[in-house]
This record gives sequence, C-alpha cells and structure tokens, in this order.
Amino acid sequence: MRVTCSWPGSRQMSARKSERCCSACGASLRGLERDGFVSRTVTPTVPPRVDYALTALGQELMEPIDMLATWALHRRDAVQQARAAYGAREEPPTQRGPR
Repeated sequence: MRVTCSWPGSRQMSARKSERCCSACGASLRGLERDGFVSRTVTPTVPPRVDYALTALGQELMEPIDMLATWALHRRDAVQQARAAYGAREEPPTQRGPR
C-alpha cells in the first residue's frame, strides 16, 4: 500500500490547505503505526519516499471493516429515509435565555 497526499482538485487548493491535509493524513498514519495496524518504511531519496503497509493486525482488522461497509451499503436506503423523516419534522426554534 502506498499513501500519497493527493486528492481530486488538489491543484486548486491553497498551499496552506494542502499542508493541513497532509499533516492530518500524516497524523492519522502515525496513529495507525503506533497502534500496530501499519508499518512505515522510509526510502532516502529526494524528496524522501515513505511507504506504509498493513501489518498482520491491520489485515485482521479488514474483515470487520469490510463487514461494516457491506452493512452500510445494504442499509443506505433506510438511512436516507431516516434522514428525510428527521428533516421533515417540525421542531420549534431553539430559544436561548440570557446567559
């Protein structure tokens, strides 16, 4: 598995926004590495290349993730109906008292 910080429309994003995205991606990957789900390999090139691979623990986690994703896909219509019903409810405006 190779991870890069790119996304559709990235050329249109500012450098600051790009930096924040890559920083968030890096933080997520470091957390996954810390927890033992991925391994990290740095290749000393210019610029440095960093590769991440799923560990045995990460591979094991894929089964329940796949099950959850399948469940979500099968329940997509029910979730959309629940959202529509929620949006159609008439709720009184929230009144804020003095603070």
